[in-house]
Amino acid sequence: MNGGITNSRRYKARWIIAVCYNNKTMSQSIIIATILWSSGLRSLVTPLSTFASGGTSINTGQLITKHEYEKAGKLFVEFIRDGLFIVILLPLLLILTAPMILTKIGMPENLKSQGSAYLTSIFIYTFFVYLFGFLNSILMSMGFVLISSIIQVLAHLLSLSFDALFIWGFHVQIVWMSVAFAAGPSTACNVTFILYIFNKFAVKPV
Repeated sequence: MNGGITNSRRYKARWIIAVCYNNKTMSQSIIIATILWSSGLRSLVTPLSTFASGGTSINTGQLITKHEYEKAGKLFVEFIRDGLFIVILLPLLLILTAPMILTKIGMPENLKSQGSAYLTSIFIYTFFVYLFGFLNSILMSMGFVLISSIIQVLAHLLSLSFDALFIWGFHVQIVWMSVAFAAGPSTACNVTFILYIFNKFAVKPV
């Protein structure tokens, strides 16, 4: 989920999909405009979540390098507990302030309600961004750089696949497009977490 170039390409692909979508209840221009206006707030999710997990990621990586796996496992558990607090606080702040910020940046009134609804699902999946970044940093600290890169690429591909499924398969409205946006990274995060639970990477919660 890191890397501006990858995210930029992904967003451009989403615009192309949106242009090709003929929504029965909303014009193509409104769909595209809403997502474009909302993209600034949407992009806050990754840096805020990465900032929240940064210190713990570094400490865990140092412990793994020293082969102190038991301490790393305990820190992992503390990280999850802190994440449960973040998953409540950070999305709540973003959801409450989103309408005001969208107004400040000049989003038209007729788009604001759709924009706020679109952003809600994305803000809620903050925890998965937080956890996904942490898990990948552990993989890289253990030398699994290729595996980490593959997992991140798969997360993007899953997200784009869910886009196509939701738009062309289910003919959903714009609110559900945010679910498709979050579904890829969230799915990859859950799979990676399960691999940790079964001790596939030598770091297991204790």
